[in-house]
Amino acid sequence: MFTMSDIRTLTSRPVRPANTVLTLYLDVDQSQPANLNRGFEKQLEDMLVSVRSEITSEDEMKAVQTASERVADFVARYPVGARGLIVIFDTSDGFLWNREVDFPVQSQIRWGKEVFMQPLAVAIDEYEGVGIVLVDRATVRLFTMSLGAIDEHIREEFDRTKIRHTKTAGMNRLGSASHLQRKADEQVRSNLRHVVKDIDWMLAQHGVRRIILAGSPQVTAKLHKILPKRLASEVIGTVDIAISATIEEVRKVSAPVAQKFEWETEKALVRDLVTEAAKAGRAVVGLGHTLHALNQGRIWQLICVDGFHSPGYECSRCAALFSVESTSCSFCGSPLSRIDDVVHRAVDRAVRKGVRIEVIRNEEAESSLMNAGGIGGFLRTVLYVLGLMA
Repeated sequence: MFTMSDIRTLTSRPVRPANTVLTLYLDVDQSQPANLNRGFEKQLEDMLVSVRSEITSEDEMKAVQTASERVADFVARYPVGARGLIVIFDTSDGFLWNREVDFPVQSQIRWGKEVFMQPLAVAIDEYEGVGIVLVDRATVRLFTMSLGAIDEHIREEFDRTKIRHTKTAGMNRLGSASHLQRKADEQVRSNLRHVVKDIDWMLAQHGVRRIILAGSPQVTAKLHKILPKRLASEVIGTVDIAISATIEEVRKVSAPVAQKFEWETEKALVRDLVTEAAKAGRAVVGLGHTLHALNQGRIWQLICVDGFHSPGYECSRCAALFSVESTSCSFCGSPLSRIDDVVHRAVDRAVRKGVRIEVIRNEEAESSLMNAGGIGGFLRTVLYVLGLMA
């Protein structure tokens, strides 16, 4: 399955001087009727025909034909086992890369000088890693949920004999029962303190920045209360679910919590972006201003509306991007070439530069950002930029 190390592999691939890279995102989800009986192969065939129809150079046609055959052959032998499939082939060095993914994929194909990264950037943003801590009084289970998949990493049992509730009758035994109950409660607190160490391990090992606490409301409340501030600030919600729940049950109740948090985050982020840009502060909005800042390496977080597209221009030498036509590149003076979608190219460029990407899907946040130009970004500090230029 797809991991973040795959992103590093793909972003390290060089931009080729000519079109040699075929990138395929293919919906193979068997819950979709059109994909049954390998219907996705016909869709791939149609997409490859569309790519070849736009080629005019004989040498480029040979290259795209080679790439088409390799990708089509791989898909023909692929045993369906996921919701989506990504296949990349570069004819310049024979590089063939593929991954199954468990998140929804829109079938699309690109032929160009570099790997088409924008759909992956969207997926990484939408399915950002979440840690799930499922606890009861004597058990902890730790999960991570990312890119549509969920994995269980730890299941640890504590000594249940030390936490049994004591049920007694009669005044002469109340004191003894109270003492035993205090000991049981203290054992639960000790167990939960151990859980805190497990959470620390999970965050360090898997790099998640969001936590969902799962279990009975009584136990999750106790755990939340003893979390240090640095961990408590990462908690995005709680869910009530039995410790014996299956992995799929854990995923189903946790996914809506993560989605709700993502939407609230998007609304707050767009509000901050628009406000800061209006003050001419640490942000820019609008395609022209955003591309200019991206060309200068000033953006640390790029924010755009999902599905926002616009034609634009790219420098043939330094690859700077522009929203309006000009006689030459304002950075190096070289000629500009028209490209069909400068927004996709900007997202690809940002991913390769290590810029954080936020793709906006919440309806309210989308409307606000579209009113401001559909795209924007938060800027690095002046001192940081000067340091880069030194």
